Amino acid sequence: MADLRLRPTKLLSESKDGLHLNGWLLSSKGTVDSLDVRRHVDWLLERIFDRRTELLALQSQPGVWMDFSATGVRGMGTEAPHSARSK
Repeated sequence: MADLRLRPTKLLSESKDGLHLNGWLLSSKGTVDSLDVRRHVDWLLERIFDRRTELLALQSQPGVWMDFSATGVRGMGTEAPHSARSK
């Protein structure tokens, strides 16, 4: 498995033994003090920019998907949730 060299904000695990990882979350909540979605996207991009190869390796594995969600922040005149998913 690729090493992203990032510490997740939260890990979600299905099993009590922690061996079956179901979620690896990275959140700007509490770190970025802005209601502008662009500041949160900038924060995320700063962390993943140099990790393209690792992200593509993870994304190519069966059953792995990546999602971006910006809920409760403003961007381009809207406060609606924004989401983008890729396989």
